[in-house]
Amino acid sequence: MSDHFLVRAKINIRISTEWRKTQNYKEKIDRNALKTSTAKLYQEKLMLKLQNIQERPNISETWKEVEQTVKTIAEEVFGYIPEKQGKCCSMKNVKELYIKKIEPA
Repeated sequence: MSDHFLVRAKINIRISTEWRKTQNYKEKIDRNALKTSTAKLYQEKLMLKLQNIQERPNISETWKEVEQTVKTIAEEVFGYIPEKQGKCCSMKNVKELYIKKIEPA
């Protein structure tokens, strides 16, 4: 015989949607531009900047500088992908759709 007791618990789990409200659109660099002639311009600018980077005793500092250089040149040359504007399900859109539906053709 066991001296363990069975425990029964009622657990209410709520999935928070708060994180969705605070989430912002992160701008993305237009990588499709690499397939165009701007890729050559990017390559030339990158080579010029990377030649000027001095090595440091700490490799992580050097890497951070290289990473920052690559990002800034990509922003300058390629730009950002515009934020997608999907069909939003707002009350205004719902009302417009409802009115269109009930209007005689």
